[in-house]
Amino acid sequence: MSAQSIADVASITEVQADSLYMDLGLDHFMYNTDQCNFSDATYGPATSGWNNECLSGIPTSTLGNISNPAEIRCHIASSCDQISCCMYLAPVKRHVETVTKFNFCRYKMEARIDKLKDTTDLLDYSWGSSKEFNLNGVVRWKMNLEDLVVQRKYVADLQIQVCYEAATCTISENVLVDTKITQSVCDWTTGLQGFGLSTWLTNQGLNAALDPLSTFQKSELLKDHEIENMMQSPSCSRTTDPIYSAAGFDGWNSNCTSPPSLRNLTGEAITCYNPSICSAAKCCLDVSRLSGQSVEVSLVFSQCRNYLDITVEKITVNHYLHNFTFGMLYLHSVFVVVVFGGFVSFLFCSFFPFNLRF
Repeated sequence: MSAQSIADVASITEVQADSLYMDLGLDHFMYNTDQCNFSDATYGPATSGWNNECLSGIPTSTLGNISNPAEIRCHIASSCDQISCCMYLAPVKRHVETVTKFNFCRYKMEARIDKLKDTTDLLDYSWGSSKEFNLNGVVRWKMNLEDLVVQRKYVADLQIQVCYEAATCTISENVLVDTKITQSVCDWTTGLQGFGLSTWLTNQGLNAALDPLSTFQKSELLKDHEIENMMQSPSCSRTTDPIYSAAGFDGWNSNCTSPPSLRNLTGEAITCYNPSICSAAKCCLDVSRLSGQSVEVSLVFSQCRNYLDITVEKITVNHYLHNFTFGMLYLHSVFVVVVFGGFVSFLFCSFFPFNLRF
């Protein structure tokens, strides 16, 4: 400002604000009109800088202290999966909005600063590390997450800054400080959720009977249904992975001295492994129509801890057996990729015989 003979921010004219706006390179990444302001329904009702509509999931008392509500106000949506902050950039006379949105069932976190977006795959995220994102170095977003698996909560630290110089920030707020965010419960029992591969192929202008799909088509299918990040890479292999290649003619490789009743898998596109703990199974299933894609699923009982772990590719879901209905068919699915049922019969506290059905 000294180069322009400007005494203070309040003295900046509209022309000077527009010039600074472009000099900072903000015009490429911000909308032409403000996407937020302190008088709208989202930020207007703020108390001490916060408008929290998720009182049951994120108590206001656990939020960070906003020191200057005249410059920044924040909002938590009633869905409890989105934290938004609106800031007034006084030198350029504009408001800018940051949005942090969690997709708990797709294991993704999206950060947005006006037009600019960044998506983090939480399946590959290093818990406890800092994730940073900025708009041309001026508006800065920094998140640190911990995963409390048993409690189904994330512990979040979120810092928002506005800096017109490299070492000096006019706004610096720790918006979230050790704040627990409750993850929504995902329904893994809805099967294919109305999906039809033939319909998808037709919508792509392809033959509905196409078999197999090309590598590109498979990739597009997984992207369209937002499950690409949930798949292992490389996928399991029935011929090269030692636990599967050692299987006998019945399709099983069992290291259990007293194995449960195992279904004969001869001639089927699946190979399974029963480890020495006996109360577990891991299987590799070839999905030939998807360009040789294989899917790995596993089922692990912990009789001492009284829970059941079900894993499909990268996704693990825990079920405590104190409220599990024994003798019932349990359906578990990861979107359009695989559906499997575990039929559980309770005989004795030290042993769970099981029957996997594919």
